[in-house]
Amino acid sequence: MIKFLILMCLIIKSNSWTWDDYPSPRGPDYRKCGVTKPSYVCDPDGMLTDQQREVIVEMPKSENKCAREGIRLIVALAKIRIFSSGIETEYTTSLCTNARRWIPNTLVECESDVHGIELNSKGGFRYCSSIRWLLLLRSEDYSRLNKSEEYNLEDKNYFDALKRYIINLRMLRSQQLSTLDNKDASNEDKIKLSEVDHSLQNTKKTLSEVQQSLEQLNKKSSDFETAIGENNKELSEMRQVLSQFGVIIGKNITIPLQFSPPSQPFSNNLLGIISIIISLIIGLVLLFLICQIRQIKNYLNQRNTSKTETQLMTPLHPVEVVEKRRENEEATKLLLKD
Repeated sequence: MIKFLILMCLIIKSNSWTWDDYPSPRGPDYRKCGVTKPSYVCDPDGMLTDQQREVIVEMPKSENKCAREGIRLIVALAKIRIFSSGIETEYTTSLCTNARRWIPNTLVECESDVHGIELNSKGGFRYCSSIRWLLLLRSEDYSRLNKSEEYNLEDKNYFDALKRYIINLRMLRSQQLSTLDNKDASNEDKIKLSEVDHSLQNTKKTLSEVQQSLEQLNKKSSDFETAIGENNKELSEMRQVLSQFGVIIGKNITIPLQFSPPSQPFSNNLLGIISIIISLIIGLVLLFLICQIRQIKNYLNQRNTSKTETQLMTPLHPVEVVEKRRENEEATKLLLKD
């Protein structure tokens, strides 16, 4: 009995794979996967025909390198579940987390998000993903995908089961505003990024214009403050000149009343004459202004008086009109009587 169990284990071991010896469709031994060129599908146990395998190879084919342009789909087929030393559940696989991960030999600028599918003749579909949390699907979604293909798996129709599974998975991803290697989506993303870049450039341009206008306003305000300072300075200088001129006039007016030394009789007499002339001019100007003010007052008084008289006379006009009308009516009556 023990020998039989050991023999069965050896048979299972010889027919099963581990992630250390499972061939990579991206490595130099890609032909072991049953494909004619490097791809993202491996079928070393021959669960599909060559023609069916070529159809599946074209479905998850990725033309994009970056995660924002799509999700890279990788498919591993094996009759028995591929053994892993890591932690797995009934419906998960280590296809996305093993040491090899089917990465190309030459590194690219950026790596796509990866979604893995493992299909076994015993156990059905298992999944894995190495993507951003925003793009993760719920476990209920994977359960529905597995149940929808149970009848194909029971009939060993692995091609239709795998094809429909990939199509339904694409539909779920499209509902999350994502795609499986959709080139149109990458173009739309590029267009959106260009629009965002264009709007950012316009915003920067507007901000620079606003900054320039603010600088011009600051410059104008500083110039205005400078002009105000200069005007204040000129006003202070004019005040000083006027105050000095007033002091000189006061001194000139008081000079004739003071005793003038005999050494400067001519200059003192000249200053006295000038002060007298200035005083006369000021007096004449004041007299002229007083006369003008009186004339204006008289004019205003006469105007007000005429307005008052007009207002007093206006109520009489209706009375005269009424009397004339009455006289006309009486004359008309007399004529009618005659």
